[in-house]
Amino acid sequence: MRFSIKAAIAAGVALAGLAGLSAPAFAAGTPVAVVGTVNGVISMTGPPANLALAGDPGTTATGDVSYAIQTNDGNGYTVTVTPSGSALNGPMAISNSTMGYWAGKTGPIQNFNSGPITPVNKSQGSTGGGDFYTDQFQWSIPANAPAGAYSETFTYLAIAK
Repeated sequence: MRFSIKAAIAAGVALAGLAGLSAPAFAAGTPVAVVGTVNGVISMTGPPANLALAGDPGTTATGDVSYAIQTNDGNGYTVTVTPSGSALNGPMAISNSTMGYWAGKTGPIQNFNSGPITPVNKSQGSTGGGDFYTDQFQWSIPANAPAGAYSETFTYLAIAK
């Protein structure tokens, strides 16, 4: 009986060793590295589709434009305002140099002399609810401007950096 107890113990130790193998010899595996990308997004709410400016010849007509920018891009964003042409068209062409833009209603007034202006150049992402801006158009109506409607389209574009 002693022999059979020793044999049973030896057999149990041998089976325990076999059970500890990590994988059968016929299995194979390949690791997979998962890489996730969070896309950068940017959105603009506003500005209004139309802005009405009116005044007498030789005066300045003003109007506010409000908009909001929201982005998850930590590098920030720019906002540009680009006129569709070089003049406001109506009974006569009035040069864009008469149209001023007051970004944030602080600092210097910029004119659309030679193309787009950049009222916002931010070097970090927006706050959780977005960044809100109110700028102002200032149209210096020429003293010789005939009465009538004048128009031009100004395009706002927000670009993540």
